[in-house]
Amino acid sequence: MDAPGQSECVSRLRLLVGVHEGGFNGIDTYSEQVAASAVAAGHEVTLAATASAASRLRMGLGQAGVRILELDIAPPGQIARLAARFWPRLERRRLEHGLASALARTGQRFDVVHLNRPGLAPAIRPFTRRLVSAAWFYPHEPVLRAVETWRHTRGGNLLRRMVMTLKSFSHYLGDVEGYRASDCVVAPTPSLSAQLRSQGIQAMLCPPPVQVERPQLSPAHEGRAADLKRLLICSGDLSHPRKNLLLALESLRYLAPRGWRLQLEVIGKNPERLQALARTLPEGIDVRFTGPLPAAQVQAHMRSADVFLFPSLYEEWGYAAVEALLCGTPVATFPVYPFPFMLEGGLGAIAGDLSARSLAEAVEQAFQLDDRPRLARAAAERFGGSVVARKLTEIWTSPRA
Repeated sequence: MDAPGQSECVSRLRLLVGVHEGGFNGIDTYSEQVAASAVAAGHEVTLAATASAASRLRMGLGQAGVRILELDIAPPGQIARLAARFWPRLERRRLEHGLASALARTGQRFDVVHLNRPGLAPAIRPFTRRLVSAAWFYPHEPVLRAVETWRHTRGGNLLRRMVMTLKSFSHYLGDVEGYRASDCVVAPTPSLSAQLRSQGIQAMLCPPPVQVERPQLSPAHEGRAADLKRLLICSGDLSHPRKNLLLALESLRYLAPRGWRLQLEVIGKNPERLQALARTLPEGIDVRFTGPLPAAQVQAHMRSADVFLFPSLYEEWGYAAVEALLCGTPVATFPVYPFPFMLEGGLGAIAGDLSARSLAEAVEQAFQLDDRPRLARAAAERFGGSVVARKLTEIWTSPRA
């Protein structure tokens, strides 16, 4: 194989994306979406994944032309899993060794490596000419990061908040190492990219790519009674305090007197606290719990909803919000990072404060955003996979990167 950077055609890059750990969180989703967008743009793409993810990815992305590289690591034992929950650096070291071993075994080298986990960058540096890492958490500063993590986990118990804050600091240390080893850092918002540049880090603004099935925007709403309003919330873990979903249900109390029949669908695992609250809501509010669903089914529910509720206290990036917008469904959320940037240009409604009443008012505003084809087109122009793939290709080939 040629040395890195000696591709026959600059426009067709040998690209490694990773690492996918088999989860359904935004960071693993990012690696899938970057790989899918890059192969659709004509690049030769390899996606690095753990054993728990590799078989599923071969069935999906593998058929689309993405090569799956399985890491040389065994599943962690019970003690290792427990230790990694408190100190993610331990799991990062396992991934580093497994990825470096797999690359050394195969002898592969790449024009570009694009990492979803910056902390892996030092171990991958020898295998590529150009190394790009994705930045996530804002602000990139140790004390403020700890304070922000403590604040947005306020709905959890004391021990859980302490563990999350400790983990956040461990992730910060990994980011510092990774940014230092990378040629370029890709940040999803202007706030984060500007902050990184102010710290001397070569950062470029580029939102994560998102692809959904082509939406059928009209049939899901035809024949529906005018007074029926369908709302949707979804999360991998409905109990996560940062998702703030109890407040989403509380906001329905303020919508009930408006004369609508309200139907809320809740997608995700660990619904027990939400189910208990739902039993106390006024009559006329129908709350349905579906459990976890595959992505295609989630998007079908998004297309049939009138508004997507996203009351998080913080997100590194609101993947679910973008999916809803690409399906033509407006989003109602809070005035916290990163939503003012994500929803600018009339893509949704932002509450005036962090109360249930204000969220209900934002939902009412979002009901007025009923031009679903316009929403879908505007979202695709900003966040769609093909548009972002072009931006990423510019970053991957930029002499500044």
